[in-house]
Amino acid sequence: MPVSTLLLAGLVAGGWYWRFHSAAPAPSAAALTEKDTVVLADFENKTGDTVFDDALKQALAVELGQSPFLNVLSDRKVSDTLGMMSRPKNERITADVGR
Repeated sequence: MPVSTLLLAGLVAGGWYWRFHSAAPAPSAAALTEKDTVVLADFENKTGDTVFDDALKQALAVELGQSPFLNVLSDRKVSDTLGMMSRPKNERITADVGR
């Protein structure tokens, strides 16, 4: 009896593992390649501490820059793109502007 209980528990655990690790990605999820580029939007500092005004974006850019799957669009290219969109080159990148 204990052997069959142990075997049943192993089968259930194996089934759960297989189910969650072999599931196909969601249709909207796309695999990342070495050529994918992200644009970092500006952060709104609500802490009241001015030291965080640019530090959060810079820290995230450094961390994402270490990823082999992402390229962070440089500030210069963001400015150039904003200029091509007939927008001020120093405009904040909001969700609407980013799209």
